[in-house]
Amino acid sequence: MGTSFTESWTPLLVLLGLLAVLRDAEKSSWRLVVAAGLALGAAAGFTLVNGVYAIALLLTLCTTFRRPGFLRRIASYCAGAAAAALLVGGPWAFAVARQFGNPFFPFFNRIFRSPYFAPFNLLDPRWKARNRGRRSIIRCTGPPAPLPFPRKPTFAISASRYSSSCCCRC
Repeated sequence: MGTSFTESWTPLLVLLGLLAVLRDAEKSSWRLVVAAGLALGAAAGFTLVNGVYAIALLLTLCTTFRRPGFLRRIASYCAGAAAAALLVGGPWAFAVARQFGNPFFPFFNRIFRSPYFAPFNLLDPRWKARNRGRRSIIRCTGPPAPLPFPRKPTFAISASRYSSSCCCRC
């Protein structure tokens, strides 16, 4: 969180949601769970990368299945997260869908079929499963498609010299 692939302020929403769940562990309250859902949903609405944290916090809440009101707490979290994500990210997704025919353009284009991009999902082959057990877990993603841009690295680090150098030797 808070690194180069996310905005610097959205992790505050993620941590606020985590704090609400930790407080809920001390004193059970569905309002705290709704607050956590609102915070994580807003974070995911601002930046889709934060959706991973929203799912992780949902799985964390699923570990409390023995507490009374478990289903109410899960439903409250999901409702808060969905409402906040739609409120924050919905207008942008609607504008992108109207312009390109895909609310997540260029991602998930195998599903939405935007005419402005090739009809495949962007997948990085570096994360492809290498053995049969891992492949059986991720069967639903389909075969990885080739990337539409070159995959040459821009910079390389020389281990022998401990200095960074440009690949094009400029």
